[in-house]
Amino acid sequence: MAATAHQKGRNRLGEGYNLWLPFPLYWDSDKLIFERLQKEFEAARTARIEVILIDDEQWNDGLLATIREKVHMEADRKAMANQANLTPDPQFQLRTTYRIKNKVIYCLDGARIGIQYETYFAGEPCELYHCVLESKSFLEKMTVIEHTLPFFLPIREVESDLLSSNAIKFIDHLEEILQSYVDRREQGRGKQRRRAVDGARGSRPGGRRRKGQRRQHNSQGEGKQRRPGGRWRKGKQIRRLAA
Repeated sequence: MAATAHQKGRNRLGEGYNLWLPFPLYWDSDKLIFERLQKEFEAARTARIEVILIDDEQWNDGLLATIREKVHMEADRKAMANQANLTPDPQFQLRTTYRIKNKVIYCLDGARIGIQYETYFAGEPCELYHCVLESKSFLEKMTVIEHTLPFFLPIREVESDLLSSNAIKFIDHLEEILQSYVDRREQGRGKQRRRAVDGARGSRPGGRRRKGQRRQHNSQGEGKQRRPGGRWRKGKQIRRLAA
C-alpha cells in the first residue's frame, strides 16, 4: 500500500510525541488508544467506496445529521445480521467518507463517527489526530469517547461548550486549536535551531564574536596592548626606563 503524504511526513519526523516535549506525551494506556485508533481509521480508509469532497456551504447541520443517521442504520443492520446468524453483505462493509478541507470524516462501527485531522506547517504535512464521537441514538447528543489530541489542549472544555449545541462548530474549532498548536510548536523549533546555529558560530575559532564578547589573551600577555601615549602594539607593554 502506497504511503500517504502524512505517513511520509511522520517517518521523517520520527514516531512518538516526545519530539517536542521533555517527557513522553502519552502514557502506556494512551499509547495503546493511539495505536488502536490509528489502525481502525486506516481500516476504515481502505474499506471506503468513495470520498465525497465537501465545501463550506455543504458542511452544515443537515449533512452531519445524514452522517449520524447512516452510522446508526449500519449499526442496526449489523446487529440484526448477528442475531439471525447471517453473514454480513460485503456491500454494506463499503463506506463513504467525507473530506472537508483538512478533516476527513469516517463512519465507524458501533454507530460512531470518526474525525481525522490533518495538520501542516509551511506546506509540509505534520501529524494526524483523531477524535471519535458517539451517541446512543440518532436523537441523543454526541459525546467524545476517544481521541489522540495532546492532553494539554482543552478538548473537554470545548466539548462542554459546543458539542451539544453546535457540533459543526465543535469539529471546526478542534481543527483550529490543533493547527495553532502545530504552528507554535514548529515556530519554536525553528527559533531553537537558529539559536543553536548562532551559538556554534560564536564559539568557533576565528568566528564572529558576539556583542560584548572580549578578545582573550594568553598568559604571556600577548595580544593588543596599550602603549604609553594611547597607541597600540603587539607583545608586552613597554615600560618606561627610569631617568
